Amino acid sequence: MSHPKKPSTGPVPLSVPRQNALLRRELVAVKGKYALLLAAAVAVVTASWDGDPYPEAVLVNALDELGVLPEYAPQLTEQALALLGPAGAPVVGRRVG
Repeated sequence: MSHPKKPSTGPVPLSVPRQNALLRRELVAVKGKYALLLAAAVAVVTASWDGDPYPEAVLVNALDELGVLPEYAPQLTEQALALLGPAGAPVVGRRVG
């Protein structure tokens, strides 16, 4: 008399070929991100040498495209805040660029 198998409660192990396929896809994605960041770094250096007033623009765009650009909180002067309205009024908007 055989005992019924207990249902598996953990993750189902993947076969080696399936694991290799997943790892290949991840490697391609990492290589693409690396190439993008390397090209952006080269562009920043070149723009800086050429005297561009905002050489990091390409890098900022690349980081934004990858979704890793930190949120920017601009610092407003007292004069700028006075133009916005009463103190304590929420400042809303979105990043432009």
